[in-house]
This record gives sequence, C-alpha cells and structure tokens, in this order.
Amino acid sequence: MIIKRNYFYIIILSLFSYFFSMYISENYISAPFSDDNYFKDQQIYIVIWNLIKNKNTFEAYAIYRSNFASQEIFHFFYIHFLGLVGFTKNQAMSIANFSIVFFLLCIINKHFKPSILILMLIITNSYIFSYFFILERFKFAILFLILLIYFYENRKLRFIFFTLSVLSHFSILILYTVIYVSKFRDKNFFLGFNFKYKKKILNNNYFFLLLSLIFIFIFYDHLVIKSYQLFHDNTLLSLINSFKILTFLGLTFFVSQKDKIEELIIQFMLLFFAAYIIEPSRIVAFAYFLFIYHFLQNYRNKKNFLLFFFITLYFSFKTFYMFVILL
Repeated sequence: MIIKRNYFYIIILSLFSYFFSMYISENYISAPFSDDNYFKDQQIYIVIWNLIKNKNTFEAYAIYRSNFASQEIFHFFYIHFLGLVGFTKNQAMSIANFSIVFFLLCIINKHFKPSILILMLIITNSYIFSYFFILERFKFAILFLILLIYFYENRKLRFIFFTLSVLSHFSILILYTVIYVSKFRDKNFFLGFNFKYKKKILNNNYFFLLLSLIFIFIFYDHLVIKSYQLFHDNTLLSLINSFKILTFLGLTFFVSQKDKIEELIIQFMLLFFAAYIIEPSRIVAFAYFLFIYHFLQNYRNKKNFLLFFFITLYFSFKTFYMFVILL
C-alpha cells in the first residue's frame, strides 16, 4: 500500500510540475524581457523556436546553428519536431519537465521509499527549477541521465540514453566521469558491455574511456572554445563555486557511509577542477546531487535526515524566493 500511495504522490507531483511550468512559461517567461529578468536567457530560445517553426529540417538547422555555436544537436531536433506537429514551446518544455520529475521520483521511490515530504523537498529545490526554466538544453542531458538510471537493467537502452545525454549537452560527460572513475574497479558498472578483441575481453571500463575519447576528438574545437570562454570570463565565479563544491563535500562526508570516503574524495576533486572549465553553476548542481545520492543511501540515520531536511528546505526556500518575490 505504501508503494501504491507513493506512486499516486509521484503522479500528482509530476502533474503539478507540468501545470506549474505552463503557468510560469505563459505568464512570466513569455512576458517582455528586461536586463534584470530572471528568465532573460530564455529570450534566445523563444526567438529560435519562432524562427525555425514551419521550416524544413535543413533550413531550420541552418538558422539554429547561426544562433548557437553549440554542436549538441538533440535540443534542435526536439524543438523542431514538436513545433512541426503543433506543440507550443511552453508545452514542449513542460512535457520535458514532467518527465524529469516523474522518472526521478520513480527512481527515488524504487530504491528508498521516502515520504511525501522528502519527494516534495527534492523537486522544489532551486537546482531542479533551474533545469525547468533556465538551463533549457542542459535539462535534456539530465533527463536522459535519469532515464539511463531508470532503465539501468536494459543494456541497449543504457547505451542509447548515454549517447542522447551527451548529444544533449557535452558537459554531462563530467558527471559520468565523476561517477564512473570512483567505481572503475567494477567491471559491470555503468554500461555493462564486454567486447572481444583479438580473443581478449575488453570490459566496459575501456569501452567507456574509448567512447569518451571519440566524443572529445570529434568535438575538440567546440570544447576548447567553450572552456577558454568560461575560464577567462568567469574566473571569480569559478572560485566562488569551487568553495560551494567544497562545502557540499563536507556535508556529504557527514551523511555518507564510512567506506565511501575514498569515493567521495575522487568525485568531489574532479568536480572542483571541472568548475574552472565548465559552466560553474552546473558543476555545483552536480555536487548537490552527489550529496543527495549519498544521503539517500544512508537516509534512515536521524542526524543525516535533519541535515538533509534543513539544507533541502533552504534550497526550496530559494525557489519560493525566485518565483514569489522576484516575480
């Protein structure tokens, strides 16, 4: 009964995320923009949607590339296809937001059976809402990461969702690397493939590294340009966010199991250095979700729960501030 009740809550919360996304999109994101508007980054996405609507694929892609230097192509195909079949931009993004919440909460419920309060705090934190309304292309990388975890037992789907997440936003490779390197000794972790080469078995450790190198080689120029721009334009911001990452490291030490210390150090040090070459706010979001990941593995500890509760309550309050005070 608890499981069925939780799935009812999941459906309600997912529907809430859809209608809330529609409300915010219709009443605020589509409103006139100003320099201090919280959603000002959405202006370019609205312009692109309107420009490529009803265009053929080749013409639409040419317009898309003329406005975005990025070579991550999934976002283009998503908005182009849904626009062609009659969806509005607000509907298309709200569907993606619904999917993120639904599958994320299903994963959490499957492994940890949390209360409705925990579920609500997780989906109302400011990082989740930044994926909803600000980081439009990156949200699809997160969505496919969540789908990869949800369908983890299916090897083919794992590979498909991994590829789609990278094609949605290359920076997701940082998160994969952070998770994967700390578990490098596990031959069956992550993609779970084994390959024969000259009668020798190459486990998925080498396959993952090879696949990552192929992506880096193909999109090397794009990655170098993005890294250069971020490092030179956001050095101070990178320092601030590095401090936030170290703060999450300390909090995660407190809530994690003792045998996870080595894994934690590897994961957070990788994030610390990544903050200087990747959009800093995304890396801090990765650190926050690592904190959630380690907490949920040991969430029955009362001290851990209290720490998680107040931290997540703080981020939920930030969401309230953004959408009630700022708007």
